[in-house]
Amino acid sequence: MADHGFFAGLRDPEHEHPFTEAAELEALLMVERAWLQACVETGRAPIRALEAFDAEITAGRLDRHALRRGAFRDGVVVPELVRQLRAALDEQGRFLHRGATSQDIEDTALVLRLQTWADGAVEALDAASSSLAGCAVRAPGVTTMGITRMQRALPLDWSHRIEGWQRVLVGARAALLESREAVGLVQVGGPVGDRRGDLAPVAARLAELLSLRDPGYAWHSDRRPIASFASAVSQATAALGKVGADLSLLALLGAIEVEGAGHSSSMPHKRNPVTAELLVALGRRAPMHLSAITGAMLHELERSGQAWTSERWALPELCLEMTRSAELTEQLFDQLRFRIPPPSAPGGP
Repeated sequence: MADHGFFAGLRDPEHEHPFTEAAELEALLMVERAWLQACVETGRAPIRALEAFDAEITAGRLDRHALRRGAFRDGVVVPELVRQLRAALDEQGRFLHRGATSQDIEDTALVLRLQTWADGAVEALDAASSSLAGCAVRAPGVTTMGITRMQRALPLDWSHRIEGWQRVLVGARAALLESREAVGLVQVGGPVGDRRGDLAPVAARLAELLSLRDPGYAWHSDRRPIASFASAVSQATAALGKVGADLSLLALLGAIEVEGAGHSSSMPHKRNPVTAELLVALGRRAPMHLSAITGAMLHELERSGQAWTSERWALPELCLEMTRSAELTEQLFDQLRFRIPPPSAPGGP
């Protein structure tokens, strides 16, 4: 949410679309339509209501300024969205949002957007893995010095260290894919989360329409699905930060060079491993975002506006900093060059 000034380049425009206003509105409309279709197919609304929705509703005809004002007024955009949709649908509008509450729509739309983001995050990790594979080809067929507790230890092959980095990328990818699947739940609870009015058939059909799963209950105040997803994202970012920390130290020891490294204003001989430093900084920020999301699990009773808002603000920052870390990792591996130690120093730094 913050503007980082000259570091605005840390923003991740390639992967930020799922967290934009346009993507949120698209997902909300998709969920409202699917909910209406589920109501039609379970006998809660006439088919003409769905036909009217398809004929009249597009994102372009909605008043975005009013939606923004409504979001700040109501703490969530759905009440104003429903008001505009019902006005557009005229007499068929009374069938829209039947049995639903704002959180049902918001959380289900969020899940769809998280899955879209996760697809892009996996692609970013794959690109970093490909870059690392190229890095392995360039690795010298000699040993380097292993470092334990910031002290020289024993010689080891470069391949061992590279394999460790590759495991980090593979593990992060696997965890994201698992979390993408686990978070794919519809939110159906109604006003106080008890599914009154026999919403179970609506939930089952909604899940089918959106290619999600129905957990059989509302998770309005049980934020474990979101917190678990965030934990996987945070761990991936921290793991990439460990790669950055390794490369920063290897640059200090003279074992590697980074093409295009940063300069000093007063010491022109220096080449600072800035990309590696950025990975470390992002890795250190990830637990901060995760802490906010974990703290947001403390919903009072059936729903907390405070906790829900805190979660919504922290989650995009966490996700986008993870994909930016993956992109920086790819860039860093592309720029990495190994220094082959002279024969007089077979172990290297």
